[in-house]
Amino acid sequence: MTPTMSPAPASAIALHADTSSLTAIGNDFGFAEVYARQVRAHAQPGDIVLLLSTSGRSPNLIAAADAARRCRAECWALTGPAPNPLAVTCTDAVCLPGDTAAVQESHLAAVHMICRVVEQGLEHGTALSAQRLRALPRATRRPDTERSMEAL
Repeated sequence: MTPTMSPAPASAIALHADTSSLTAIGNDFGFAEVYARQVRAHAQPGDIVLLLSTSGRSPNLIAAADAARRCRAECWALTGPAPNPLAVTCTDAVCLPGDTAAVQESHLAAVHMICRVVEQGLEHGTALSAQRLRALPRATRRPDTERSMEAL
């Protein structure tokens, strides 16, 4: 039996999942820094930092977006209704209308779609980058002045 070739691994970190880091950073630097400090430690040019917020007004996510920009990483946001400060701070944003529950449900579906695209790229040996993912078709692009996208 011939072993099947598995796709090359891709690096991904869920910054919210390391509760020890969140607690230590929050206690030592303040909770507005819990994600920004991790982004500064890990993000490199060309990386993608994906932030989810139902309001788009969370200081810790806005700080993380600013940190990503300073690291020259792409910063994408899935947020609730526009306009909001997180969408303005990020490289790209999908801003969805609706109440908190509807926005959270939409975020879940969007993250699954992103995972599917990444997995397909890995299966086909395609080098994934923010630039390649940006080239995928979209329903709409946000105007540069608004820094947000219309609901899909």
